[in-house]
Amino acid sequence: MFQTGLLILTSSPRILTSNVSAYLKAAKNLVNKTLYIKLEPNRHHLWPVQQPVFTPSELSQLRKLIPDIYFKAAGVCAHLDIRVLQSCFKDAARNESHLKAPFDVVLTDGSHARADLELYLGHQFNKSCSNFHCLDSKLTVNDSNEDSLNGFNHASNGVQNISTFQTFESVCLGGTFDRLHLGHKVLLSEAVLHASGKLVVGVTDGDMLKGKLLWELIEPVEARIRALIEFLQDIDSTLQYDVIPIYNPYGPTIEDSNLECLYVSEETMKGGRLVNEERARRNMPPMIIRSVGLAEDVCRSSGEEFKVSSSSLRRRQLGTILNPPKPRPDIPDQPYLIGLTGGICTGKSHIIRKLESLGAVVINCDPLGHESYRPGTQAYAHIVETFGDQVVSPDGTIDRKVLGAIIFADEAKRQQLNKIVWPEVSRLIDERLEEHRRKGTKLVIMESALLLEAGWEEKFHQIWLCIIPVEEALKRVMARDNLAKDQALRRIQAQMSNKERVDKANVIFCSLWDYATTERQVEKAWNELQVFLAKNKPSAL
Repeated sequence: MFQTGLLILTSSPRILTSNVSAYLKAAKNLVNKTLYIKLEPNRHHLWPVQQPVFTPSELSQLRKLIPDIYFKAAGVCAHLDIRVLQSCFKDAARNESHLKAPFDVVLTDGSHARADLELYLGHQFNKSCSNFHCLDSKLTVNDSNEDSLNGFNHASNGVQNISTFQTFESVCLGGTFDRLHLGHKVLLSEAVLHASGKLVVGVTDGDMLKGKLLWELIEPVEARIRALIEFLQDIDSTLQYDVIPIYNPYGPTIEDSNLECLYVSEETMKGGRLVNEERARRNMPPMIIRSVGLAEDVCRSSGEEFKVSSSSLRRRQLGTILNPPKPRPDIPDQPYLIGLTGGICTGKSHIIRKLESLGAVVINCDPLGHESYRPGTQAYAHIVETFGDQVVSPDGTIDRKVLGAIIFADEAKRQQLNKIVWPEVSRLIDERLEEHRRKGTKLVIMESALLLEAGWEEKFHQIWLCIIPVEEALKRVMARDNLAKDQALRRIQAQMSNKERVDKANVIFCSLWDYATTERQVEKAWNELQVFLAKNKPSAL
């Protein structure tokens, strides 16, 4: 198996169109990461390099073939990073030496002499390769279409007969572009195909992200921009690319009057019309709006979107290791320690029960918190001294409901309580962990809502986190604690934000859906943990 491959397609446009799925199926058995696709239709011989002239019908087929490759890949090899090279449509003599990743294997859809392939690669890519593979001849069919055969001509002027194909000096599009996927690539490739000078891409960031599912898991804008530029420069090095973050729905479309064409997906046509309405208010010429279809997600599960989407990809990463754990030589190997945390009403208790059913040894921090200020302790005396006798219930214990109402109404008082309680809870945690160490327990999962706020993450090898949207948390807190909306909101806002927590976590869960969905996330995490521990087996385990 090779990491990166180059697939050179040399059959007629008709055969290529018919056999796309077969080529991709064959390629995925040889390549497991990146597959570049170079279109060289009607080329019985790759060397010497000759520039073909196509009929208008063939050109139309080829232009439709590019998005079709991505659409078919969504169902055949969605795990591969497919990149269809498009520079040849702008400059048939263009060298492809700019590719980011070197390829380990060259695949062809027809038989070509090895010497010719080596000369072709050196000329076209400034690269060499020692691995060549001709795809199974059963994948192709004989081309009896005489027009296709007669379309194989040569000229020094490059691709001809393009007068009916409309291009624009400046093309624009926008989106979040999180975890660049095949649907994005269809949209980007269509925009690239119709741009003759510059492509402007607005990348959504800031508050505009917060309405999206699992927005806290969206990649940083710098990473998304970097991935876009790399992809665009790979597929077509002839264009100027301006890839910029945007913080409103319009971005550069209402700033640059020279932008001529706006590419949108089928579901964002309304947004395209709003752009032109805003341009009209600013006395700017309207942009031509082009719509691109959506790629079906054949791998979707129940409840996921029909289309290939970043939201579905983020959802599938729940229960997986998003951020690899760092080595922790400062804490003992055994037991392997996982801290489970999350905000109020995020479903931690249900997740803990599921983990216990899978065999995990669990420590619940809530009882430790209560133990830390039981009557007679130093923390108890400090709490009564700080907050008064009003927080003492008739039986002499601390009335947590009364104390909670005080601290959630005053941030300074909440911080006072934390300074009293957290050191004592930390001591009790260390005692429990030491007990398990003496017993020889191999794995311990400790649940604590305040684990990150208290700075206890340094006690653990991994941090697992439960999150839900603020709106869902608000509903749950109001229902569970019988609180008014403003009271519930104060409690939620007093916590560390989901985003702050996500940045410190290794594994994320979300209990927004039914119990069965959450439990599948937990099972996935548990199974991945067993594999991880087997591969990284500490000496003491």
